[in-house]
Amino acid sequence: MGRDSELAVLRAAAGATGRGVVTVTGEAGSGKTRLLAEVAAMPPAARSWTLRGHEPESIAPFASAGELLHDLLGQWRAQSADMMHILEAALAALDEHRGPRRLLVDDAQWLDGATSALVHYLLRGTRGDLLVVAAGRPHPGTGGLHDALTGLLDVGAVRSLRLEPLDEEAAGALVRSIDPAADAVVVAEYRRAAGGSPFWLRLLAQDSGRTATTALVRTRLAACGRDAAELVRLLAVTARPLATSDVGQVLGWELSRVAPAAASLVARGLVSEQHGVLAASHDLVREAVLADLPDDLRREAHRRVARWLEEADHLSALLAAVWHRDAAGDAVGGLVARLVLSPERLMLDSDAVTALARLAAAPDLRDDERLLTALAELVSAVGEPAAALPVWQRAADLGADPGSARLEAARAAFRSGDVALARRLLAQARAESADPLVAVRLDVLESRVLRWGEDRFEEASEAAARALVAAEPFGAGPVLAEALTAVIDDALGRGDIPRVVEATDRMAALARGDRDLERVVTSYRLFVLQLKEEHVEAEELVRPHWAAAEREGHPGRLLELSDVLLDSLVAQGQLLEAQRVAERITPLLDRGTGLSHRFDIGADVASVHIAVQHVRALTGDWRAAAVRVLDLAAPMTPHLATFPLRLAAAVTVRLGGTHDATRAKELCERALAVATAVGCPRCLYETRLEITRLLGVLGHTERAYEVMPEGPQSSRLQSRWHAWAVAMLANDAEGLTVLRADYARTGSHLDALWVGTDLARVLPPEEARPLLEELVAECDARGISNVGASLQRRLRELGARPWRRGRTVSAALSDREREVAELMAAGATNPEIAASLFLSRKTVEHHASRVLAKVGARNRTEVAARLSDGGDPR
Repeated sequence: MGRDSELAVLRAAAGATGRGVVTVTGEAGSGKTRLLAEVAAMPPAARSWTLRGHEPESIAPFASAGELLHDLLGQWRAQSADMMHILEAALAALDEHRGPRRLLVDDAQWLDGATSALVHYLLRGTRGDLLVVAAGRPHPGTGGLHDALTGLLDVGAVRSLRLEPLDEEAAGALVRSIDPAADAVVVAEYRRAAGGSPFWLRLLAQDSGRTATTALVRTRLAACGRDAAELVRLLAVTARPLATSDVGQVLGWELSRVAPAAASLVARGLVSEQHGVLAASHDLVREAVLADLPDDLRREAHRRVARWLEEADHLSALLAAVWHRDAAGDAVGGLVARLVLSPERLMLDSDAVTALARLAAAPDLRDDERLLTALAELVSAVGEPAAALPVWQRAADLGADPGSARLEAARAAFRSGDVALARRLLAQARAESADPLVAVRLDVLESRVLRWGEDRFEEASEAAARALVAAEPFGAGPVLAEALTAVIDDALGRGDIPRVVEATDRMAALARGDRDLERVVTSYRLFVLQLKEEHVEAEELVRPHWAAAEREGHPGRLLELSDVLLDSLVAQGQLLEAQRVAERITPLLDRGTGLSHRFDIGADVASVHIAVQHVRALTGDWRAAAVRVLDLAAPMTPHLATFPLRLAAAVTVRLGGTHDATRAKELCERALAVATAVGCPRCLYETRLEITRLLGVLGHTERAYEVMPEGPQSSRLQSRWHAWAVAMLANDAEGLTVLRADYARTGSHLDALWVGTDLARVLPPEEARPLLEELVAECDARGISNVGASLQRRLRELGARPWRRGRTVSAALSDREREVAELMAAGATNPEIAASLFLSRKTVEHHASRVLAKVGARNRTEVAARLSDGGDPR
C-alpha cells in the first residue's frame, strides 16, 4: 500500500523488452523486499532469480549467487576455472533461457564482489531481455552497484526509486486493513511512532498500539518460550536463512525440538518459513534481537555458528566462519590457514583478501611467521599491494632472516606506486639478510625499480647483469629464471635481440614441465619475433594457442593472446581476418574490462583494447579509435603510455585531412615529449624515428630533421625505420622503392603500404597515379578501407576520376539503411546499432541484411570499403 507510483515504474520495466535496471533504496522496513516479490509475479511470466546479500558473507566469492549458479551451471566449483570462465559459462547458460528474465537483488548493500561482477557481466553480455531490480539500504555498496549497472545502459533503460515513509493516506489504509476500527487519531499516532515504516505500522496495528516499536519484538519474543528465544538469537547472529536441519545441527537439537520453536516464532511474525528454511522476518527484527542480546550469549551464538561452518570445505563457509570466530573473540589462525591454502583462494577479490589482511594483528596470527607469510603471499597475488605491505613487514620483523619478507614488502611498495618506500625497504633488506639467494632477488627487483620507477636505465642494466652473475652458481632453478627475466627485460629495452634470444633459450630449458614459466617463455619469444618484424612467424606461434583457448573456453587466456595475434595480423595487412578476431573478442573484452582491477583475469586489458582500436582505426571510425587510444593511455605510466601515444599520432597523421593537421602535429610533439622525459633508450629511439616520418608526412621537414636520431640500429625494425626516415626526407624514390619491396618480401604488408603512400608523395603525378591505383586495389583486397579512402582523396587531388573496384551497387540505400550502413562501417555491432538508433535488434538485422545485399558486400569491412570509395549512389 502507498507504493502506486513505484509499482507503476516496476510494471513498465517488467513489460519492456531489452535490458533494464531499476534500483530501489530505502531504510529498513520501507518495503523493499515486498516490492521485489511483486516484481517476481508481474506479467509477462518471466524466469526470475533472487540474489540476497548477507553481511557476514559480503567478502566471500559468489556467496549471494549460489542458487543462481547452481541453476545455470549445475554442480559447479569455484576452483574448476578462473573468474572469466565461470562468468562466460553463466552467461551462455542464461541465454539458453528464452523469454523475459529477471534478476532480483535483495540487500544489495551486502552483495559480495564476485556476485556484483556476475550481475554486471550478465547484464552487459546477454542477448535477450533481462531486467535487474536491485534493492538495498542507502549505503555505498548499493550506490556502487547502481552506478556500475546504470553505466551499461542508455538513460531510458534505467530507473531509480527511493522509498519514502508512507504518507497519511497510505498509512491509514495499511493500518485499517489490519485494524478496521482504527480512527484518524490512532493512525496518526501509529504513523508517528513508526516513522512511516510499513513494517512497524503493521506490527503496531496487530498489537493495537499497546507496545512501543522498540519493545514490540521483545514483548512478542517473551511469549514464545526459551527454545524460540534461542532459535531467533541464532538466526539474528547468522544474518542469513537456515534450513531447519541446519538449525538442528548448530544447536544440537532434534528436528522435533526445532519445529515447535519455529512455529511459535512464525505465528508471532518474528520469523518466516518457506520450504523448510527459516529466517528472521525482517532486518528490524534481527537488529532488535541483537540489541537485547547479552555479550556472553552473543559470543556463544557466534561460536556455535563458526563450529558448524568450519565443517564445510568451501570458501564462502570458511570466510563466514572467520567472521563469526572473530566476533566471538576466538582464535582465527587455524581458519585463516585453511583459507590461504584452499584451492579456491585465488577466486577471492581484493576486498576479501584485504579483510583477511586486517586479521594479521590477531593474537594467534601476529607471531606466526609461517602463517603471516602465507597470508601475505595470498594478498600479494590477489589483493591491493598496499594491503600486503604491512603483513610482509610484520613477517619480516618476526623472521630469523627477515630479508626475504622485507624483499616482498619492497615489491608490494613498488607495485603500489611508492617508489621511495620500495627503495628504503630494499636497502633495509640488504642490511638484514646474508642469504645469497635473497641477494639475487633483491638485484632483480632493484633493476625493475630503477627501470620502471626511476628511469635510471644504465643502472638497471647493471643490476640485471649483477643478478644473473650471482644466480649462476645456484644452477637451474627459480632464482636463475628470475634473474633471466631481468636480463631479458633489459635486453628488450635496449633492443638487443641476440641477448633476448640467448636468455629466452636458457629460460626455456628451465621451464620444461612448468606451465607458468613456459607461458612466460612463449611471451618473450613473441616479443622477439615482433622486434625482428617476423609477423608471419609470430602468428604461427600464437595462433594454435589462441585457437585452443577459444575452443576450450578460457576467455582470460584468449584475451591475453589476442594482443599479439591482432598485432601480427595488422602488420601483415590481413585486416579482414583481424576484424574477425576483433569482433570475436570485443564483447568478451568489454565484459571483462570492469573485472580487471578486482580479479586476475589473465590479460592486460588495456593492451588488448589498443590492438582492437588499431584495427578499428584502419577499418572504421578512425577518429573515435584515436580518441579511445588516448583515453587508454591516460592512466598508464609515462613509459607504458609511449606506444599508444605514438599510435594515436600515426593514425591522425596518416588518415586525417588538412583540417586535422594541427591536431596531428600536437600529438606528434606530445608523444615525443613523453618518450624524451622517460628516457628509455629503445622507446626514445623508435619514437624519434616514427615522429620523424610523421612530421615529414605533415610537411614539417625542418622539424623532422631536428627530431631524427643518428647512430647504429640494433634491430631490423630500427634499421628499416631509419632508412625509411632518411629516404623520405631526402625525397629518395629509389630508396623508398627498395624498402617497400623489402617489407613486402618479409610479409610486413601494412608497412609496405605506408612506404608506398610516402613514395607516391615524392613521385611526379604521372608516376604517382598508377602507384596510388595499385595501392587502392591492395587496400580493397585486404580490407584496409580507411587507407583506401585516403588514397582515393590523393587520386582526386592529382586529377584522377574517382572510381571504385568491386561489384556495382544494385540499388540505392534508404535513409535508414544509410544510417545503419555508416554504423556498420564504423565497427558497431547490431546491439550497439539498435541502441544508437532506438530500433529493435530484429529490425537492425533486417536493415543490415539489406545493406549487405544492396552494396554487394560480404561483411562490415566491405561495407566500409564501399562507402569510403563512393559506392553508395544517392
